[in-house]
Amino acid sequence: MQSGDVVIVRYTPAMVNVLGAAGMQGRVRITRRNYSLADAVADARGLNDSAASPGGVYLMRLGEAFGTTTMIPHVYHFDFRDPAQIAVASAFAVRDGDALLLSNAPFAQSHKILSAFSSVMSTARSATYVAP
Repeated sequence: MQSGDVVIVRYTPAMVNVLGAAGMQGRVRITRRNYSLADAVADARGLNDSAASPGGVYLMRLGEAFGTTTMIPHVYHFDFRDPAQIAVASAFAVRDGDALLLSNAPFAQSHKILSAFSSVMSTARSATYVAP
């Protein structure tokens, strides 16, 4: 470096991607050093009460294959119906670039279909009352 040189330092915050049946989907900022899986779920507004399956919480990250430098996906499964696993999630560190998937409950897809069908039927019913 010499006198007059300009140094530009850009800050790129660490993020985790939240997908599925969370209260809020999208990128969640990792706000502190010991940020945990439970923190990420909480910052994503938790599991959506009407859609999420607490037994299907998954964290996906790229990591080295055992004994090599080859990067492979690692998938960690948590069952939030088990208090012991919630405790583990509170200590499980989340890293920049991780993806958190909160799976849908089995009834959630049926609920979506029934809601769409109900909406169509309601519109059709309204149309029959308007038409002479």
